[in-house]
Amino acid sequence: MRRKIASTIVGAVLCTFGLNGVAHAATMHVRCKTSALIAAITTANATPGTTLSLARGCVYKLRPTVAPISGDGLPELTSTTTIVGHGATIERKSSVQFRILEIGFAANVTLRSLTIKGGRAPDGISGGFGGGIFNSGVLTLQHVTVTHNRAGDSSGPGGTFSGGGGGGIFNGVGATLTAVRSRVVSNRGGRGGPDPTTPSAGGSGGGIFSFGALTVTRSTVAHNVTGPGGLGGAGNGSGGFGGGIAISIGPVPVISRSLITRNKTAAGGIGGGIYTAFITVNPTKTRIVRNHPDNCEPSGFVANCRH
Repeated sequence: MRRKIASTIVGAVLCTFGLNGVAHAATMHVRCKTSALIAAITTANATPGTTLSLARGCVYKLRPTVAPISGDGLPELTSTTTIVGHGATIERKSSVQFRILEIGFAANVTLRSLTIKGGRAPDGISGGFGGGIFNSGVLTLQHVTVTHNRAGDSSGPGGTFSGGGGGGIFNGVGATLTAVRSRVVSNRGGRGGPDPTTPSAGGSGGGIFSFGALTVTRSTVAHNVTGPGGLGGAGNGSGGFGGGIAISIGPVPVISRSLITRNKTAAGGIGGGIYTAFITVNPTKTRIVRNHPDNCEPSGFVANCRH
Protein backbone atom coordinates (compact mmCIF):
# COMPACT_ATOMS: atom_id res chain seq x y z
CA MET A 1 0.00 0.00 0.00
CA ARG A 2 2.80 2.43 0.90
CA ARG A 3 4.49 1.69 -2.45
CA LYS A 4 1.23 2.38 -4.29
CA ILE A 5 0.71 5.71 -2.49
CA ALA A 6 4.31 6.72 -3.08
CA SER A 7 4.14 5.90 -6.78
CA THR A 8 0.92 7.92 -7.10
CA ILE A 9 2.56 10.97 -5.52
CA VAL A 10 5.65 10.63 -7.71
CA GLY A 11 3.44 10.29 -10.80
CA ALA A 12 1.55 13.46 -9.93
CA VAL A 13 4.81 15.35 -9.40
CA LEU A 14 6.21 14.15 -12.73
CA CYS A 15 2.97 15.06 -14.49
CA THR A 16 3.09 18.59 -13.12
CA PHE A 17 6.83 19.28 -13.21
CA GLY A 18 8.15 16.86 -15.80
CA LEU A 19 11.29 14.74 -15.61
CA ASN A 20 13.55 17.80 -15.64
CA GLY A 21 11.75 19.48 -12.72
CA VAL A 22 10.35 22.30 -14.85
CA ALA A 23 6.68 23.16 -14.33
CA HIS A 24 4.36 22.16 -17.19
CA ALA A 25 0.78 23.07 -17.97
CA ALA A 26 -1.88 21.36 -15.90
CA THR A 27 -5.53 21.62 -14.97
CA MET A 28 -6.07 23.43 -11.69
CA HIS A 29 -9.34 23.00 -9.82
CA VAL A 30 -10.24 26.33 -8.22
CA ARG A 31 -12.23 26.30 -4.99
CA CYS A 32 -15.27 28.56 -4.64
CA LYS A 33 -13.26 31.33 -2.99
CA THR A 34 -12.14 34.58 -4.57
CA SER A 35 -8.71 34.27 -2.98
CA ALA A 36 -8.31 30.86 -4.63
CA LEU A 37 -9.20 32.34 -8.04
CA ILE A 38 -6.67 35.16 -7.64
CA ALA A 39 -3.97 32.69 -6.64
CA ALA A 40 -4.83 30.37 -9.54
CA ILE A 41 -4.54 33.18 -12.11
CA THR A 42 -1.17 34.17 -10.67
CA THR A 43 0.01 30.57 -11.04
CA ALA A 44 -1.41 30.29 -14.57
CA ASN A 45 0.47 33.40 -15.64
CA ALA A 46 3.69 31.64 -14.72
CA THR A 47 2.70 28.35 -16.40
CA PRO A 48 1.58 28.81 -20.02
CA GLY A 49 -1.11 26.40 -21.17
CA THR A 50 -2.77 26.03 -17.77
CA THR A 51 -6.51 25.31 -17.58
CA LEU A 52 -8.38 26.70 -14.60
CA SER A 53 -11.46 24.64 -13.76
CA LEU A 54 -13.78 26.73 -11.61
CA ALA A 55 -16.21 25.38 -9.06
CA ARG A 56 -19.50 24.52 -10.74
CA GLY A 57 -22.10 27.27 -10.33
CA CYS A 58 -19.92 29.28 -7.93
CA VAL A 59 -20.24 33.07 -7.68
CA TYR A 60 -16.75 34.49 -7.19
CA LYS A 61 -17.46 37.84 -5.53
CA LEU A 62 -14.82 40.54 -5.90
CA ARG A 63 -14.97 42.81 -2.84
CA PRO A 64 -11.89 45.06 -2.62
CA THR A 65 -12.31 48.00 -0.26
CA VAL A 66 -9.61 50.09 -2.00
CA ALA A 67 -9.59 50.79 -5.74
CA PRO A 68 -7.00 48.57 -7.47
CA ILE A 69 -4.21 50.66 -9.04
CA SER A 70 -4.54 48.58 -12.23
CA GLY A 71 -8.28 49.21 -12.44
CA ASP A 72 -8.80 45.42 -12.58
CA GLY A 73 -10.55 43.22 -10.05
CA LEU A 74 -8.38 40.20 -10.86
CA PRO A 75 -4.71 39.90 -11.83
CA GLU A 76 -4.09 40.68 -15.49
CA LEU A 77 -3.95 37.50 -17.58
CA THR A 78 -0.57 37.45 -19.32
CA SER A 79 -0.12 33.90 -20.60
CA THR A 80 -1.90 31.20 -22.59
CA THR A 81 -4.74 30.22 -20.28
CA THR A 82 -8.13 28.54 -20.46
CA ILE A 83 -10.75 29.25 -17.80
CA VAL A 84 -13.62 26.75 -17.73
CA GLY A 85 -16.41 28.15 -15.60
CA HIS A 86 -18.87 25.24 -15.42
CA GLY A 87 -21.60 27.89 -15.09
CA ALA A 88 -19.70 30.01 -12.56
CA THR A 89 -19.97 33.81 -12.30
CA ILE A 90 -17.24 36.34 -11.56
CA GLU A 91 -18.95 39.43 -10.18
CA ARG A 92 -17.99 42.80 -8.74
CA LYS A 93 -19.63 43.17 -5.32
CA SER A 94 -18.18 46.45 -4.15
CA SER A 95 -18.72 50.21 -4.34
CA VAL A 96 -15.13 50.47 -5.57
CA GLN A 97 -14.75 50.90 -9.34
CA PHE A 98 -12.88 48.23 -11.32
CA ARG A 99 -13.36 46.09 -14.40
CA ILE A 100 -13.42 42.32 -13.95
CA LEU A 101 -10.70 41.09 -16.31
CA GLU A 102 -7.81 42.42 -18.37
CA ILE A 103 -6.11 40.35 -21.08
CA GLY A 104 -2.48 41.36 -21.67
CA PHE A 105 -1.06 41.94 -25.15
CA ALA A 106 0.97 38.69 -25.09
CA ALA A 107 -1.86 36.55 -23.68
CA ASN A 108 -4.04 34.00 -25.46
CA VAL A 109 -7.07 33.38 -23.27
CA THR A 110 -10.16 31.22 -23.69
CA LEU A 111 -13.15 31.69 -21.39
CA ARG A 112 -15.79 28.96 -21.44
CA SER A 113 -19.17 28.53 -19.69
CA LEU A 114 -18.69 31.61 -17.54
CA THR A 115 -20.50 34.87 -16.66
CA ILE A 116 -18.65 38.19 -16.27
CA LYS A 117 -20.90 40.55 -14.33
CA GLY A 118 -21.07 43.96 -12.72
CA GLY A 119 -17.69 45.39 -13.72
CA ARG A 120 -17.24 49.18 -13.58
CA ALA A 121 -14.21 50.66 -15.32
CA PRO A 122 -12.83 53.58 -13.31
CA ASP A 123 -13.95 57.16 -13.84
CA GLY A 124 -11.28 59.69 -14.73
CA ILE A 125 -10.39 62.67 -16.89
CA SER A 126 -11.03 60.19 -19.69
CA GLY A 127 -13.47 57.45 -18.70
CA GLY A 128 -11.99 53.97 -18.36
CA PHE A 129 -12.64 51.53 -21.21
CA GLY A 130 -13.88 47.96 -20.95
CA GLY A 131 -16.27 47.71 -18.03
CA GLY A 132 -16.30 43.91 -18.03
CA ILE A 133 -13.22 42.94 -20.04
CA PHE A 134 -10.31 44.95 -21.50
CA ASN A 135 -8.60 42.88 -24.18
CA SER A 136 -5.16 43.65 -25.59
CA GLY A 137 -4.31 40.09 -26.62
CA VAL A 138 -6.19 37.13 -28.09
CA LEU A 139 -9.49 36.36 -26.36
CA THR A 140 -11.99 33.64 -27.23
CA LEU A 141 -15.40 33.47 -25.55
CA GLN A 142 -17.33 30.19 -25.71
CA HIS A 143 -20.75 30.06 -24.04
CA VAL A 144 -19.88 33.19 -22.06
CA THR A 145 -22.26 35.90 -20.79
CA VAL A 146 -20.96 39.45 -20.30
CA THR A 147 -23.64 41.44 -18.52
CA HIS A 148 -24.39 44.52 -16.39
CA ASN A 149 -20.94 46.02 -16.85
CA ARG A 150 -20.22 49.71 -17.37
CA ALA A 151 -17.36 51.79 -18.75
CA GLY A 152 -16.07 54.77 -16.78
CA ASP A 153 -17.38 58.34 -16.81
CA SER A 154 -15.23 61.29 -17.88
CA SER A 155 -14.70 64.18 -15.48
CA GLY A 156 -13.66 66.43 -18.37
CA PRO A 157 -12.78 68.94 -19.43
CA GLY A 158 -15.38 68.59 -22.13
CA GLY A 159 -14.68 68.79 -25.84
CA THR A 160 -11.64 66.53 -25.44
CA PHE A 161 -12.30 63.58 -23.16
CA SER A 162 -15.22 61.29 -23.91
CA GLY A 163 -16.83 58.74 -21.68
CA GLY A 164 -15.27 55.29 -21.65
CA GLY A 165 -16.26 52.87 -24.42
CA GLY A 166 -16.90 49.16 -24.46
CA GLY A 167 -19.28 48.81 -21.56
CA GLY A 168 -19.12 45.03 -21.87
CA ILE A 169 -15.86 44.47 -23.75
CA PHE A 170 -13.13 46.73 -25.13
CA ASN A 171 -11.06 45.09 -27.88
CA GLY A 172 -7.89 47.12 -28.34
CA VAL A 173 -5.66 47.93 -31.31
CA GLY A 174 -3.98 44.75 -32.58
CA ALA A 175 -6.10 42.54 -30.32
CA THR A 176 -8.34 39.65 -31.41
CA LEU A 177 -11.77 38.93 -29.97
CA THR A 178 -13.84 35.89 -30.94
CA ALA A 179 -17.28 35.31 -29.40
CA VAL A 180 -18.97 31.96 -30.08
CA ARG A 181 -22.41 31.07 -28.69
CA SER A 182 -22.05 33.92 -26.22
CA ARG A 183 -24.21 36.79 -24.91
CA VAL A 184 -23.22 40.43 -24.45
CA VAL A 185 -26.27 41.95 -22.79
CA SER A 186 -27.27 44.94 -20.64
CA ASN A 187 -23.95 46.79 -20.61
CA ARG A 188 -23.41 50.54 -21.00
CA GLY A 189 -20.80 53.13 -21.95
CA GLY A 190 -19.57 55.95 -19.73
CA ARG A 191 -20.80 59.54 -19.54
CA GLY A 192 -18.93 62.25 -21.47
CA GLY A 193 -17.03 65.05 -19.78
CA PRO A 194 -18.95 68.15 -18.65
CA ASP A 195 -18.13 71.59 -19.99
CA PRO A 196 -19.99 74.94 -20.01
CA THR A 197 -19.61 75.29 -23.78
CA THR A 198 -18.44 72.02 -25.36
CA PRO A 199 -19.39 68.96 -23.32
CA SER A 200 -17.92 65.69 -24.58
CA ALA A 201 -19.61 62.71 -26.17
CA GLY A 202 -20.59 59.64 -24.24
CA GLY A 203 -18.67 56.40 -24.58
CA SER A 204 -19.28 54.29 -27.69
CA GLY A 205 -19.88 50.57 -27.98
CA GLY A 206 -22.33 49.86 -25.18
CA GLY A 207 -21.78 46.13 -25.67
CA ILE A 208 -18.49 45.87 -27.61
CA PHE A 209 -16.06 48.59 -28.76
CA SER A 210 -13.52 47.12 -31.16
CA PHE A 211 -10.28 48.51 -32.57
CA GLY A 212 -8.92 45.05 -33.43
CA ALA A 213 -10.00 41.81 -35.14
CA LEU A 214 -13.57 40.85 -34.24
CA THR A 215 -15.55 37.67 -34.88
CA VAL A 216 -19.06 37.15 -33.53
CA THR A 217 -20.67 33.78 -34.28
CA ARG A 218 -23.99 32.34 -33.08
CA SER A 219 -24.11 35.01 -30.38
CA THR A 220 -26.51 37.63 -29.02
CA VAL A 221 -25.76 41.30 -28.47
CA ALA A 222 -28.79 42.90 -26.82
CA HIS A 223 -30.06 45.61 -24.43
CA ASN A 224 -26.78 47.53 -24.42
CA VAL A 225 -26.61 51.33 -24.44
CA THR A 226 -23.94 53.92 -25.18
CA GLY A 227 -22.90 56.52 -22.65
CA PRO A 228 -24.78 59.84 -22.45
CA GLY A 229 -23.07 63.08 -23.45
CA GLY A 230 -21.51 65.36 -20.87
CA LEU A 231 -23.56 68.06 -19.20
CA GLY A 232 -23.35 71.70 -20.30
CA GLY A 233 -23.58 73.78 -23.43
CA ALA A 234 -26.81 74.41 -25.29
CA GLY A 235 -27.97 70.81 -25.20
CA ASN A 236 -25.33 68.60 -23.54
CA GLY A 237 -22.89 66.42 -25.47
CA SER A 238 -23.84 63.70 -27.93
CA GLY A 239 -24.48 60.15 -26.86
CA GLY A 240 -21.87 57.61 -27.95
CA PHE A 241 -22.11 55.62 -31.20
CA GLY A 242 -22.89 51.93 -31.57
CA GLY A 243 -25.28 50.76 -28.87
CA GLY A 244 -24.56 47.09 -29.52
CA ILE A 245 -21.22 47.15 -31.32
CA ALA A 246 -18.94 50.02 -32.32
CA ILE A 247 -16.18 49.22 -34.82
CA SER A 248 -13.45 51.82 -35.17
CA ILE A 249 -10.43 50.46 -37.02
CA GLY A 250 -8.85 47.09 -37.70
CA PRO A 251 -9.62 44.19 -40.04
CA VAL A 252 -13.08 43.66 -41.50
CA PRO A 253 -15.14 42.07 -38.71
CA VAL A 254 -16.87 38.72 -39.18
CA ILE A 255 -20.44 38.54 -37.84
CA SER A 256 -22.49 35.43 -38.59
CA ARG A 257 -25.62 33.62 -37.39
CA SER A 258 -26.11 36.15 -34.59
CA LEU A 259 -28.81 38.40 -33.15
CA ILE A 260 -28.21 42.10 -32.51
CA THR A 261 -31.35 43.57 -31.01
CA ARG A 262 -32.85 46.13 -28.61
CA ASN A 263 -29.62 48.06 -28.22
CA LYS A 264 -29.72 51.84 -28.21
CA THR A 265 -27.65 54.98 -28.14
CA ALA A 266 -28.04 57.79 -25.63
CA ALA A 267 -29.53 61.06 -26.95
CA GLY A 268 -27.72 62.28 -30.05
CA GLY A 269 -25.89 59.02 -30.73
CA ILE A 270 -26.26 56.95 -33.91
CA GLY A 271 -25.94 53.29 -34.81
CA GLY A 272 -28.21 51.66 -32.26
CA GLY A 273 -27.24 48.16 -33.36
CA ILE A 274 -23.90 48.59 -35.12
CA TYR A 275 -21.77 51.65 -35.82
CA THR A 276 -18.76 51.27 -38.09
CA ALA A 277 -16.18 53.95 -38.81
CA PHE A 278 -16.54 53.47 -42.57
CA ILE A 279 -15.40 49.84 -42.50
CA THR A 280 -17.74 47.73 -44.61
CA VAL A 281 -19.33 44.93 -42.58
CA ASN A 282 -21.04 41.94 -44.22
CA PRO A 283 -23.01 40.04 -41.57
CA THR A 284 -24.25 36.63 -42.72
CA LYS A 285 -27.48 35.04 -41.52
CA THR A 286 -27.64 37.68 -38.79
CA ARG A 287 -30.69 39.62 -37.55
CA ILE A 288 -30.08 43.28 -36.72
CA VAL A 289 -33.50 44.46 -35.58
CA ARG A 290 -35.37 46.68 -33.12
CA ASN A 291 -32.41 48.84 -32.19
CA HIS A 292 -32.79 52.56 -31.43
CA PRO A 293 -32.64 55.13 -32.99
CA ASP A 294 -31.60 53.00 -35.97
CA ASN A 295 -30.10 49.60 -36.66
CA CYS A 296 -26.87 50.53 -38.45
CA GLU A 297 -24.77 53.57 -39.27
CA PRO A 298 -23.40 54.87 -41.56
CA SER A 299 -26.03 53.88 -44.08
CA GLY A 300 -24.73 51.39 -46.64
CA PHE A 301 -21.69 50.23 -44.65
CA VAL A 302 -23.45 47.28 -42.98
CA ALA A 303 -24.77 44.91 -45.64
CA ASN A 304 -28.33 43.62 -45.43
CA CYS A 305 -29.16 45.98 -42.57
CA ARG A 306 -32.40 47.95 -42.71
CA HIS A 307 -31.46 51.39 -41.51
